[in-house]
Amino acid sequence: MELLTAGEQSGVGTAAKSREEKIPRSLLPVPSAIEVESDIVYKTVGGEKLALDLYRVKDRKYDQAPLIIWIHGGGYTKGSKEGAVKHNADLMVPLLMEHGYLVASLDYRFVALKGPKLIDCMTDCMDAVRFLARNSDRFGLDPARMVSIGSSAGGGLALMMALAQDGELLGDPELAKTSAFARTAVSWFGVTDFLKAKREASRTEDHFAELFDTSQEGDRQYEIVSPVWHMLRRTEKVPVLLVHGDGDKTVPFEQSVWMDAEAKRTGFPVEFVPVKNMRHGFQPTGKGDITPPLSEIWKLTLEFILKNNPADRPAI
Repeated sequence: MELLTAGEQSGVGTAAKSREEKIPRSLLPVPSAIEVESDIVYKTVGGEKLALDLYRVKDRKYDQAPLIIWIHGGGYTKGSKEGAVKHNADLMVPLLMEHGYLVASLDYRFVALKGPKLIDCMTDCMDAVRFLARNSDRFGLDPARMVSIGSSAGGGLALMMALAQDGELLGDPELAKTSAFARTAVSWFGVTDFLKAKREASRTEDHFAELFDTSQEGDRQYEIVSPVWHMLRRTEKVPVLLVHGDGDKTVPFEQSVWMDAEAKRTGFPVEFVPVKNMRHGFQPTGKGDITPPLSEIWKLTLEFILKNNPADRPAI
């Protein structure tokens, strides 16, 4: 079994040559009416400035607007915030143009053998949520209507941004004073349980050595970054959508099956869409048509967001 290898990407843009990764899959052009405010620094850690981009419609006034937070994939070792709308126009353009959403896309630290670990990626993402909530008046957004969404590594991070508990995954001391989380989450083929993955990952010890501090004993460091673990402890329920292909060998299909089963057992509002004949990254297995087709996946994702995180305008 493979798990989140860096070679499996999920549709990101380019911040620099070291972050370049392109898998075009958009069916819609990005209208010229959409503008981006780039490189808004949300925190500085270890001398590194971490930034986000904010997409909006030109000349539209935003006041208490709902927000989509896009998190890129890349195995926690590469990828970039650029291209959130360009490479996901099928979903993002309708939300921006028709439903009055803002879209934010963020960078986070990458894991390294002698550097940041997976928990640092998640802390960065949570700090970005806190930063956006803390500056909600500046950006014209409603901190009570934030949706996190991502694919692959970004899918797991998106789940954590909605499920992590207050007082956990704290980073910047000033941002820690702000309580904030995503009120709805969408994960396209993200990891849900790292402890389960560790126990089954007989061929991925090297990758786990990057993601975790393997010198530590016990399972706590695997639990604290596992969306399922947080879901089972969370008293305030948030709607979650899981989309996963049954042919995925990079992040095994069973990861979403497991979370869905635990959600059903505990009454947590998780909707699970299994996709037939799809590998990781929305790629076909070659065994038949992807079912439901990608166009239907974009549609049902849009409908899920609008149902659980109401827009200012009715769905069209």
